[in-house]
Amino acid sequence: MVCVRIKQQAMRRELEGAMQKAHTVWDEANAEKLEAKCKVFRSAYMCAEEELAFTKHPAIIELHEINGCMKTSMLYSHHSCANTLVHIAQEMKTELNNYIKIEIYFHSQ
Repeated sequence: MVCVRIKQQAMRRELEGAMQKAHTVWDEANAEKLEAKCKVFRSAYMCAEEELAFTKHPAIIELHEINGCMKTSMLYSHHSCANTLVHIAQEMKTELNNYIKIEIYFHSQ
C-alpha cells in the first residue's frame, strides 16, 4: 500500500511538472501573438473610450504596423473592433458582478 501511494505521488509530481513545462513552452511559442492581440484589444478599447467610430480601428492598426509597433494580420475590421469591445464589456460586467456579490456578502454579515 505504501509503495502504491509513493508511486502515485511521484506520478502526480511528474505530471504536474510536465504540465507546467507544456504551459511555459506554449507561452513562449505564442508570446508574440498574445502581445499583438493585446495591442489590438487596447486599440479597440481606445476607440470606445475616445468615442471614435469603429471604422477608425483598421487605420489605427495600420498606423501601428507602419510605426513598427505591431506585426499582425488579424482583427483589422470595424466588425472585429465591435466584437472585441463586446468581449471586453462582458468580461468587465462579470468582474463587476462578482465584486458586487462579494461586497454584498461581506456587508450583510
